[in-house]
Amino acid sequence: MSAALPAFQLASTLGPSPDEREEFAAKIRSKDAELEELREAKSGAMNPQEKQALILLLSDIRKGNEDLKKQAVKQAAQIEELSNALKDVQEDIEQIRDDFPGLIAEDRRNIKEIRSKLSILETAPRTVNGKTVKSHIDGLYDHMKSVGLKQVPFRSAAKILKISKQRLHQLKPDLALDQRFIIVHSQSHSQKELIRLREYLDG
Repeated sequence: MSAALPAFQLASTLGPSPDEREEFAAKIRSKDAELEELREAKSGAMNPQEKQALILLLSDIRKGNEDLKKQAVKQAAQIEELSNALKDVQEDIEQIRDDFPGLIAEDRRNIKEIRSKLSILETAPRTVNGKTVKSHIDGLYDHMKSVGLKQVPFRSAAKILKISKQRLHQLKPDLALDQRFIIVHSQSHSQKELIRLREYLDG
């Protein structure tokens, strides 16, 4: 639908401006006047030098007129091309104006849908191996209480819950926030962490 604008051209390649054409036409009129004066002044036959000068003058005038016509035709074509390109640009602008409200409405719908999905993800309970985080933590607490465990290494806790140690480490932030547990370092191995029941913190 849109048309490419004509390639940029230097002013020197666009031909004479209206002021330049007027100046050129004035020169032609001046030559015409000189020619008329020459004709009036010579009632008799011209000598060869005068005749040659007259021929050259007429040739210059004719060539000037032809050049003016060519430049006028060329500039008219350039103006028409620019006008057509401008018309296409204006049509594109109108099309954009027509489509803009619909695009804005579509963007708003997309944003609303994304926010709705994010809200669902934020409120949905996290799961590990198909069970919610809460069920895993509750299961660990219940097992430790039932068998009388005060603390367990992460590896043992993973076996109790039947999940990998890596999966259990995903629960570490939740265990740290749960008031029933506390994460402590082993006294025998400083790099080893233990999950201890808070009620046995001093034990």
